[in-house]
Amino acid sequence: MPARRSQPDTSETLYTEYLYTNFIPSDDECRRIRDLVGLKAQEFEKATDELERLQASVDRVTRKREQLQQFIDSHLALVSPARRLPQDILGEIFMACLSENGYASMKPSEAPLLLCRLCRDWRNLALSMPRLWASLHFPEFLYLRPSHDSAQLELWLNRSGGLPLSIFLAIDTKLVLQSLVDQAHRWENIRLKDLMHSTLKILAQLSPEDVPLLKTVVIENRYYEETILSFLRAAHIRRLSLRSGSFGVQNLTSPLGVSHLCLHELPSVHTLHLLRHCPLLETCTLTDSYSYSLALDVGPRIHLERMRYLCIIERSDSRDVLEHIFLPNLRSLEYSNDGRGRRDFPLDILASLCAPEMVTDLNLSIEISTELLANVLRPFSMLQKLILHVRRVFLRGGVPKCSLFTLLTPSSLSPAEVLCPHLQSICSLGFDAGSDEELLTMIDTRRTGIQPLANVHVAFTRKLQVDILPRLPRDLAIDLCYPTEDDAKLIRPGPDERQVARKSLRFRAPVPPDTLQLQLWRNDLDADWDPISREWLAEYDEWGLEEEELEEDAKDKLFDENSDEDS
Repeated sequence: MPARRSQPDTSETLYTEYLYTNFIPSDDECRRIRDLVGLKAQEFEKATDELERLQASVDRVTRKREQLQQFIDSHLALVSPARRLPQDILGEIFMACLSENGYASMKPSEAPLLLCRLCRDWRNLALSMPRLWASLHFPEFLYLRPSHDSAQLELWLNRSGGLPLSIFLAIDTKLVLQSLVDQAHRWENIRLKDLMHSTLKILAQLSPEDVPLLKTVVIENRYYEETILSFLRAAHIRRLSLRSGSFGVQNLTSPLGVSHLCLHELPSVHTLHLLRHCPLLETCTLTDSYSYSLALDVGPRIHLERMRYLCIIERSDSRDVLEHIFLPNLRSLEYSNDGRGRRDFPLDILASLCAPEMVTDLNLSIEISTELLANVLRPFSMLQKLILHVRRVFLRGGVPKCSLFTLLTPSSLSPAEVLCPHLQSICSLGFDAGSDEELLTMIDTRRTGIQPLANVHVAFTRKLQVDILPRLPRDLAIDLCYPTEDDAKLIRPGPDERQVARKSLRFRAPVPPDTLQLQLWRNDLDADWDPISREWLAEYDEWGLEEEELEEDAKDKLFDENSDEDS
C-alpha cells in the first residue's frame, strides 16, 4: 500500500478514491476512519438540530399562512359576485345547467337535483322554480326502486307547479307511465323509447281531449306492434315521430295540424294514410317504409303544398310511397341508401315527386356513376347547395367511381350549357376520386360567366397530391380533409389486412341522425329540423378510428358483402 495512505490524516479526501470499492483497510486505517466518522457525526447532529428548529419555524409560518388564507377566502366569499347575483339571473344560470337536450335528468349528479345539494340558498331557489322541474328524463340506465317510484315522481311533478310538461321516458315501467298518464292534461312534449307493447297499451286510455297542450309526440319502438293510440289524433300536435308501429293512424278521419313528421319502419299504406291527413306538413323524414297491404286503394296522389324539406332514408324499395306523393314547393331533398338493400338510384321517382327547378339543396348518400349523377343533377337547374356522401364504413368495398370535379367543370361559358350554374356550395364526403388539380380547375372555371363557388368542403379517401390552397381565391371558404396513411390502408385493406381490420380496428359507428332521434324536439316549432347531412359532415371531421361497435346488422352485412366482392 502506498506510504501516503499510512500517514495519519483526518481529511475526508484521504479515502475518497476507495469509497464504493472493494478496498479492505488495515487495523490502523480502521481506527483513523472511525475517528474521522466521529467528527462528522457531531456535525451531523448539529445539522439535524438546526433543521428541526428551522422546520418548526416553517411549520409555524405555514400554519399562520393557512389561517390568514382561510380568513381572506371566507371574508371575500361574503362579497363574491355570485352572492350578489339577482335571483332571476341565478335562476337563468340554473336553467342553463340542464342537459343539452333541454330537459331535466333524474340523475343526482346532474341538474336540477345537483343544484339542491350545494347550499341551502341554492336549494331553496331551485325548489322555488317550477320551470326547472317542468321537464323530466327517465334515462335507460336509471332504475328506481319500485317502492319509491311513485313518491319521487309525485314530488318532482309537485315542484313543477301547473306548468306544461316535457317528458322523456326510456324505462319500461308501467308504474311510472301510469303516473304520467294521470298528468296527461299537462303534457306539452312526450317522448317514449323502447317500451313493451303491454306497457304502451296504457296510453290507449287517452283521447285527444285528454291532451289539450300536447305539441310533440315521439314514440320509438324496437319491434313492430299494432297499438291504437287515439290521442295521436289531437289536431294541435305539431311534431310527430313514430317508429315500428301503426298506432292507429289508419283510423284517422280528420286533418291533423302536424308540420314536422318522422316515420320509421311503418307499412306503406299507413305512411300514405298519415301523409294524406297532414296537409300542413313542412318537413318530413321517411325511413324504411315497406310494402304491406298496399293492394288496398290508397286514393289519388297526395299533394303537399307546404312541404319544404324531405329526407328519404332507404334500405329497401320505398317506391310505393314516393310514387303517390307530389311536393310542388320542395326546397331541400335528401336521399340516403346505406348500401344494405337496393343500390340503384330511383332517379325517375325522385324527379317526379317534386318540381326539380324549385329545389335549392340536394343531399345524396349513394353509390353512383358519373353518367347517372349528371342525369340526376341536370333537372335541378336552380341548385345552390350540393352534398354528396359515402359512409366511411362502406369505402372498404372499393374507391369511389364518380368524378364530381370533372363533371362540374364547365366545358362552355354559356350558362345554359353548364351543369348547376347557380351552385354556391359543394360538399364531397368520401365521394370523389378526382385529383387536387381537377378540383382546382373546377373552382377556377366556375368563376367565369356563372355563379362562383363560395364554399367547398372535400374529404378525400386518398393522401394529399398537390397543395392547391395557395392558388385558390381568397374569398373562397374551403376545407380539404385527407386521411393519414394508416387510415388509407384501413379504407382499402389488402388481403392480409382485412381480417385484422375486421377483428381489431373499426370505423366510428355513425351517430343516428338528429332528424330521426329528434334531439331538438323541444325547440321552437317554427324552426326546421337539422338535416341528416349534418351527421355526414361530422363523420368526416376526424379520420381517426375508434374501438366502437357498429350496429350488429350493419357490421355483419358489411363484411359479408366485402367477402363476396373479394371472392
